[in-house]
Amino acid sequence: MKKTFKSYIKKWHIVVLIIFVLIVVGYVFLKGGDRPIFETALVTTGDIIREVSVTGKVSPIERAQLSFAKGGIVTKIAVKVGDKVKRGDMIASLDDAVDKANLAAAEAKLADISRTLRPEEWKLEQSKVNSSKVALDNSKKDSENAFRESYNTVQSALINYTDQIFDNPQSINPTIKVRLSGTTQQSRINELRLKVTENMAKWKADIDAMTSGVDQDNLLSKAMQYLDVDKIFLSELSAIVNGLNSVNSGLTEATLEIYISDTNTAISLQNQAITVVTTADSALRNASSAYVEAQNSSSLKVAGSSSESIKAQAASVAAYRAELSRNQITASIDGIITRVVPNVGEYVSPGMTLFDLQSSGIYKIEANVAEADIAKIAIDDTAQVTLDAYGQDVIFGAKLVRIDPAETVLEGVPTYKVTLFFDDEDEKIFSGMTANTDILTDKRNDVMMVPSRSILEEKDEITGQVTGRFVRVMNPDNRDFTKVPVTVGLKGSSGTTEIISGLNIGDTVVTYVK
Repeated sequence: MKKTFKSYIKKWHIVVLIIFVLIVVGYVFLKGGDRPIFETALVTTGDIIREVSVTGKVSPIERAQLSFAKGGIVTKIAVKVGDKVKRGDMIASLDDAVDKANLAAAEAKLADISRTLRPEEWKLEQSKVNSSKVALDNSKKDSENAFRESYNTVQSALINYTDQIFDNPQSINPTIKVRLSGTTQQSRINELRLKVTENMAKWKADIDAMTSGVDQDNLLSKAMQYLDVDKIFLSELSAIVNGLNSVNSGLTEATLEIYISDTNTAISLQNQAITVVTTADSALRNASSAYVEAQNSSSLKVAGSSSESIKAQAASVAAYRAELSRNQITASIDGIITRVVPNVGEYVSPGMTLFDLQSSGIYKIEANVAEADIAKIAIDDTAQVTLDAYGQDVIFGAKLVRIDPAETVLEGVPTYKVTLFFDDEDEKIFSGMTANTDILTDKRNDVMMVPSRSILEEKDEITGQVTGRFVRVMNPDNRDFTKVPVTVGLKGSSGTTEIISGLNIGDTVVTYVK
């Protein structure tokens, strides 16, 4: 059958209608595909904890470095490393024979000053004063001689026994002749030899400047200082030559034996010089004490047994007792001995650290808290501590006891040192361990909370200041959300924040929109 124009028009309308329907369906489909995808969470209740985590070091609560208040020869050492001591326990003592004798004499005089002095006794006292004055003058001369003699002995030891080991030994550029393994050791011994030269020059200048009015006590003290410098040099030189052999030094065995022998001889001469000075020092102190004692005795006996003289002698006795006590080191804290330096028979200088003592029992942790967290912590905050040595499953309790007010800058960031004490003694805790510490700063129990990332801020467009906070609550159709203002409380360390008002338990909040 032949198709009419009208039938063609009708088919064209149908095609257009179909195309239109397809466009509409496609638009609706594509439009629906643009709908955002939400990550959500429920508003729940629970506990919120805020912690500040830091890493620090374990150390004793107390440490003490012990020394003698005076110089002298060590006669007794009552402890060894690892010994436990109590406060007041005797650690070590010096030779105290002279001080004991002085104290005994002073105490005897105190007992004797009440009786009247007879003429023959007065003459005897004057004779004692004169004799003690002569003895003191002689002791002063002996001290000056000891100052010179010890210089000559040391100078002889250097020139005759050690200078052969150096090129230009007494110049400003002494150089050890021995080939050493490293430049550091060589530079060190050369510097010490130069220091000895400068030291001996000062010593010689003091000798040349001596007059009849010189302070002999100070003179002998200087001598010991000069001898200490030489002692260090000889000690290190001895260590070097005794460590050499013909292979590492390039020297013959015969030469090495000479170097070792001569160094030992120099050390022996050095010790002789020390003995001369210490002997002169002891004699001078004894003579001075005897002279003062003779003067005081004479004055007291001539003046009679007045209350003033008795008080003066009693003060003298107290001074001798105090001097006697300076011959001992006692423990200043309860603890454990961690270092012992001297040996019995060795001379030690006043103030030299000889023993280290650390407290036992409770240990402390010292750590640095960043500026951003310091306002969150407070004294008496509790903490949980793990030690690297035992892993995360072994937990120790601690308490914050101190926050340093002054900052410590670490890598350009202000931090503040804090100190925590462990709650209990524990034999598993040792000084130097690394302590991972979580300080509990705040806690809320059974409160309404949401993930912290679901809370957004509204800010002033001009000032940038926060004007409010809100969350996005999903609508019932789960296709969109509503912005709901909220009041927040504590922000926890585990990623949750307390909600004080604005939401209800079971609400669904948006945490992230894709």
